[in-house]
Amino acid sequence: LKVQLIWGTDLEKPLDSKDKKIKELDPKFKEKLGRCFKWKHYYQVDRQSIVVPLNGSQITCMSHDCMVEIFHRGENSFELNLYGENKLVLKTRKDIHKGEYLFAGGDVKQKENEAWIVSVSTAD
Repeated sequence: LKVQLIWGTDLEKPLDSKDKKIKELDPKFKEKLGRCFKWKHYYQVDRQSIVVPLNGSQITCMSHDCMVEIFHRGENSFELNLYGENKLVLKTRKDIHKGEYLFAGGDVKQKENEAWIVSVSTAD
């Protein structure tokens, strides 16, 4: 699976950003996100490829505040537990077929114009 942590915001990314890990998203993927979310800009904060064995699970840390646990429930069925600051924030389940995504996310505390999104899809 491909797991991405995405920053959704109405703010422009500072050109002098010291965090070289934050990258622009592919225009087609940004368009897809724009159909689901309201933000003007989307930036990739982290991207990881993980293997989740059938009937097993995998935990991965996406940032110092964001961790995901993914369960492979069978065939194309996956369950995502999303943790923020070591607390379960969201639990969701979806069949993920080639070309489809599972999106989950939440607001950035005390910032009305930003959110974080986790995207899970089959690896390219």
